[in-house]
Amino acid sequence: MKKFDENSTSIREKRKLSPNQDYFKLKMLVENKKGILARVSTMVSNRGVGIDSLDFKPSSTGSMSKLDFSIIAQRSQMQGILNDVKKLPEVKGISWTV
Repeated sequence: MKKFDENSTSIREKRKLSPNQDYFKLKMLVENKKGILARVSTMVSNRGVGIDSLDFKPSSTGSMSKLDFSIIAQRSQMQGILNDVKKLPEVKGISWTV
């Protein structure tokens, strides 16, 4: 069996993306409040997008958390997700990359 080499295969090939999709990585700083993860994931789902990977880490103080996740989406879906998530008062910062 051939071992997978991260350097030889692009994310597009690995994830079998269609030509109009991209692999987005989002990083958020959120208030550590009950239900925030559910609200963010619901907003992603409402745009017809699934979460490919997720990492949720509380800060040392416990009042804030770092929420990182990856999605496969069209740019229009991604823009809609960003617009929706920015409206949540618990979201204090957001950045993303393709």
